[in-house]
Amino acid sequence: MYFTRLDDSPMFRKQMQSLEEGADLLRERCLKYHKGCRKYTEGLGEAYDGDIAFASSLEAFGGGHNDPISVAFGG
Repeated sequence: MYFTRLDDSPMFRKQMQSLEEGADLLRERCLKYHKGCRKYTEGLGEAYDGDIAFASSLEAFGGGHNDPISVAFGG
């Protein structure tokens, strides 16, 4: 059986359906990956804020660079 147009053939339709399903699956996977990346970067931001707060508290505890006691023990 010959088809006058390739886009009307059952094989073409099957291939198109397969490609569309693959594209939908890839889209879902990309969305999950993007969501995970966003969570990771948010976590990095929170960790950075925690590091800055800890460094600030150490600096406040040590009295800063002008405190002779703090400088004496390596502050």
